[in-house]
Amino acid sequence: MKNAVFLDRDGTIIVDKGYLSDPDGIEFLPGVLDDLRILQDVGFLLIMVSNQSGIGRGFFTENDYVSMQERLIELCWAAKGVAFV
Repeated sequence: MKNAVFLDRDGTIIVDKGYLSDPDGIEFLPGVLDDLRILQDVGFLLIMVSNQSGIGRGFFTENDYVSMQERLIELCWAAKGVAFV
């Protein structure tokens, strides 16, 4: 059995910019990547959760959301070797 941390995306990992759907708008909160790396290094699984009501409201599509998540995960890995499950 492994320990896990569930983290909300907007306002916890990245700056909450409202209904963000453009991967170029991703901005990490200060120090968060270092903190995530520490959690990962001591054995926690990192699980990102996010309620994206913008999909239901028609502000962006599921494909837009997937593009955002893929880019976010790519940036986390490239910057600090942070991996989400």
